[in-house]
Amino acid sequence: MNEINTKAVELQRSLGRRYAPDPRDRGYLLTPDRLRSIPRTLEPGVRRRTLPWKRGPVLDQGSTSECTVFAAAAFLQCAPQLHRTGLGWERNHYTGTYRAAQRIDEWPGEDYNGTSERAVMKILQGDGIISEYLWCADEDIAKEYLLTRGTLCLGSDWFASMFKPSAKGAYVEPEGQLVGGHETCVRWYHGPKHRKYPDSYELINSWGEDYGDRGLFRMKADTFRYLTFQLGGDLCSPQEARR
Repeated sequence: MNEINTKAVELQRSLGRRYAPDPRDRGYLLTPDRLRSIPRTLEPGVRRRTLPWKRGPVLDQGSTSECTVFAAAAFLQCAPQLHRTGLGWERNHYTGTYRAAQRIDEWPGEDYNGTSERAVMKILQGDGIISEYLWCADEDIAKEYLLTRGTLCLGSDWFASMFKPSAKGAYVEPEGQLVGGHETCVRWYHGPKHRKYPDSYELINSWGEDYGDRGLFRMKADTFRYLTFQLGGDLCSPQEARR
C-alpha cells in the first residue's frame, strides 16, 4: 500500500461523527429571535467582524474516532472569551470526554466508534463551559452568527475526495464514495467579494498540520449548503458561558 493510501486509511479510522435526529431538537433551533437574544461578541461600535475568529494550536486526533470532541475543542480555542483564559484540555481529558459522550448516546453494542455532537455539548453544558447549544437550519442565520457571535460545529457526511483538499485554496468537494461522518468547526464565512476565497466557508479540522491549509480547509457556499442542509448535516451553535 502506498503512502497516500496508508494516510487515507488512517484518516478514515478517525471518522467518528454519528447522528440520529431527535424531534426535541425543534425546540432548540437558532431562530432569528433566539439569535437576537444572544449578545454580540464584538468591540463597542463594531457591527461585524472582518477577520476570522482566532484559532489555537493545530489539533490532531490521530487515528481515534474523537472528532466530535476535537471539534468542540476547536470551538473552545476560538471562543471570544474562553480563548483569552488559555482554557485547554489535556490529552486524557479528550478521551474521557469521548467515553462520557458515548455513555450519554447509549447506542447499542459494546464495540462501536463515534459519538454525536449533542452528547459532547451536554458535557460542556454540565461543566459550565457553555450556557446552551442550539441547532441552526438556516444559512443566513449561520452567516450572521459567524460574523457576529462565534464559531459553529458542523457534523456532516464525509466523502473519499474530502481527505485531500485542493492544492489551491484547500477546498473540499463531496465526490466519490461516502466513507462515514465527521465533525469539524466552522470558523468563518468569506463574503462574495472576498479577494482570495469568495463566497466560501473556512473550517478547522483535527487531522494535524499536514491536512489542507495547516489544518484548515474551505467549502464553497454551495458545497456547505449541500452537506449541511440537503444531506442532513447538523450545525450546532454553542454559547460560551459568560465569565
